[in-house]
Amino acid sequence: MPRVVVPAHAGVFSALGCVTTEVAYDHVQTFRCALEGLDPAGLASRFDRLARSVTAPLLAEGHPPDAVRLDRRVDVRYVGQNYELEVPWTGDLEALRRDFQALHRRLYAYATGDAMECVNLRVRAAVDTEAPAVPPWAGGGAGLPHAEHRAFFPETGETALPVYRRGELVPEQAIKGPALIEDPWATALVYPGQTGVLDRHGNLVIEIAGARL
Repeated sequence: MPRVVVPAHAGVFSALGCVTTEVAYDHVQTFRCALEGLDPAGLASRFDRLARSVTAPLLAEGHPPDAVRLDRRVDVRYVGQNYELEVPWTGDLEALRRDFQALHRRLYAYATGDAMECVNLRVRAAVDTEAPAVPPWAGGGAGLPHAEHRAFFPETGETALPVYRRGELVPEQAIKGPALIEDPWATALVYPGQTGVLDRHGNLVIEIAGARL
């Protein structure tokens, strides 16, 4: 992994995601059935019932029907397997088989002609929310260490470890490791041989020196 991104608000990143992500409801229904002989019309009827159940709360919240996106998927596996893959349902049984084979080959580097079975039906109803504008980094200062620790790394042995405050760094400032970068929500360690650069939104991008990205 040649690059790591430490978000500007790493310690509250999950909370930020909760208030900016799409509004959605999911429903999963177990439906064990061999793909051979599966009736697409019967499957479509089951999906319609699931779709109504996940669309209803969005409509009750005041979202217009044309704003709701539906995603239908089938959990498919080879008969006898212990795991399954989510495959989009387009209404075409042959497409479901082909898409499962292609996904299995992409993930596990092989596919077989073995019999397949449906395990679960999944429907997701979602409404997009307007993505908030990410403000430019408001921090800035001298960009100098405010403290120094002693640390040990196998690559260097005992060495000085300068400590920076993220809020005092400026965009595009490069911090060569080893270094410690602190903010109110998180602490990031830049190891020897790595460089940390603050981007224009305050995210800390740590890269291995000389790595090809």
